[in-house]
Amino acid sequence: MDVSIFEKQSELNEYITTKPLIDMACYDIGEDENLRNLPDFRKTYAETLLMILANADMPPTLYLKPSISPDSLLLRPFTEDSIKPVFDEFINAYIERNYGAVNNDNCF
Repeated sequence: MDVSIFEKQSELNEYITTKPLIDMACYDIGEDENLRNLPDFRKTYAETLLMILANADMPPTLYLKPSISPDSLLLRPFTEDSIKPVFDEFINAYIERNYGAVNNDNCF
């Protein structure tokens, strides 16, 4: 498994120029630049399982639309207890999509 973390939108932009396979992505849209670039990312990676990290005060109409189509959503502020079930479901969705069955035990 390859896990990549990008602090800046420019780092992600450079990385995706090589068209790598991206199975899952957690995309933080807390900054305007990230939100502006998300539809292009989604167009290239339509099959990628996408979790959006957004601020609770952001209008949902900014990110709940066909050009983005997130598979999961995590709203800030969040705690470890609130993150766990969201990530469990996100990982289980990936496993079910790619391997057809999910063990009922939690991933984490």
